[in-house]
Amino acid sequence: MPASTDIPYSFSRSVPDNFEFVATYPLLTSPGSILGPLNILAILASLAIVFIAWRAWRARPRVENGQESHTTIPPDDLHPAYAGALASGRISDNQIEAAILELIRKRSLEIEPDHQQRDKVQIRILDRSVVSDPVESSLMSLLEHRAVDGVINFRTLNGLRKEWGNVRRTLEREMVDAGWINPSALQTRLPFVLPGALGLLLAAATIPGAFLVSSGWPLLGGALVGFVGSSVLVAGNIMPHTTKAGEEAALPWRGFRSGLIIARDQGHGTLDLDGAFPYIVSMGMAPGFNRYLRRASQSGYIPEWIGPRPLVQEWPEGWHTYWIAFHTALGPTDPANTTAPSGSPWRRSLTGGRF
Repeated sequence: MPASTDIPYSFSRSVPDNFEFVATYPLLTSPGSILGPLNILAILASLAIVFIAWRAWRARPRVENGQESHTTIPPDDLHPAYAGALASGRISDNQIEAAILELIRKRSLEIEPDHQQRDKVQIRILDRSVVSDPVESSLMSLLEHRAVDGVINFRTLNGLRKEWGNVRRTLEREMVDAGWINPSALQTRLPFVLPGALGLLLAAATIPGAFLVSSGWPLLGGALVGFVGSSVLVAGNIMPHTTKAGEEAALPWRGFRSGLIIARDQGHGTLDLDGAFPYIVSMGMAPGFNRYLRRASQSGYIPEWIGPRPLVQEWPEGWHTYWIAFHTALGPTDPANTTAPSGSPWRRSLTGGRF
């Protein structure tokens, strides 16, 4: 039988009484094999990327032996914007929305139905004198600049989130000055960004590599290193920016966040929404409380964070409809807050409800 390299095992007969065994393993030895050089390189690169990211994650600031104490009562009177940034470990648009709710609760602002769109809302500026915080002051300056006769209509409100840069920077500066967050977010994310980007580059490089060796096996290694690189980039995106002092300050607020989630799952009537909801928004949990809010509305609850009770009772569409319009208009655009597409099972399981 002639020798062959096309099957895993082949035999050749040189003389009648002497068989020569020739074993070949094309799936293991050729450049385009499942364990060829390209796939081995992808596996080694994936292991290196995971190791670098793991070291960076392990080195993040933490509170040794820190235990969350679950509660539904705010630990202190810290402004919701700061509390949400601490609990989340980052600055986001959620905190700016919560600052607006806090100004509404303090009667500095007022939500009312938009006069041109029945199921939409607008904001009316009432009293600037109650503003007592740098973040609120920066936010109020923006609102006053965009208001017409003291009113920000829904169309303007819907585009307002694109102009929150100064407000976010004010919040970030206050958090940095307090020693709670790292002044350089890039420094925090760099150990994840660089290896993650390298993983994606290697994944892309396997495509021409597969053409060069005329085999699809290198694409398997490319998929592996691409998945690892993407996962590391996601880990860098959720990496808290808090310092050691920030982690210590965040611990009771994370316990508050956990307590709110437990209360939400227990059903309506288990927490004080008037005091808790601006914090819920600031921590990015508002979508998950939509079902809870709907049930509260059906039971007759009217929140003080959306406007004076007598006024709200006169709204034609009901306060829950206007709350959804308000939140939709100010929905976060920060990549750190990006959610799954509307209606997906993943989003429903994450948030506990749809807006």
